[in-house]
Amino acid sequence: MELGRKIDSHNLLEQEKSSVFYNFGVEESLILGECARNLGISKGLPIAIEISIYNWVTFHISLPGSTKDNNLWIFRKSNVVYLKHHSTLYEQTVSKEEGFNWFQVNKVSKDDHAIEGGGIPIITSKAGFIGALVVSGLSQIEDHLFGVEVLSKSKMILN
Repeated sequence: MELGRKIDSHNLLEQEKSSVFYNFGVEESLILGECARNLGISKGLPIAIEISIYNWVTFHISLPGSTKDNNLWIFRKSNVVYLKHHSTLYEQTVSKEEGFNWFQVNKVSKDDHAIEGGGIPIITSKAGFIGALVVSGLSQIEDHLFGVEVLSKSKMILN
């Protein structure tokens, strides 16, 4: 999704469907992580990146300029992805489109959950939802778009 494209729940769901991997394990996680690291460094981004499979952190890196607060955002965004199996930006967008309080409906705390963009599900054609790629350090839209770009580039290598 480019910045000029409308961000709505339909487009975000289509984006998730186009990011499905055939298979995804620790080796693929490291390839995805290295792709994210290299892209982040080449762009000089002050971000933290985390990849997990079934809540097992398989890759984490904090690039220059990121802060310890990024780890808290990663924790909160990751909780949303694991709860709903959708991107954090999708969850935020649906709640805005349908006019409900996401935290009340899901009976969770803002202390432990964040629906700001940057948390993206890792989905395989074999097993369905298996994990999360989470980015923190930029604006929520930029975090999300960076994650989508990394998934797209990695899919070309992995599939």
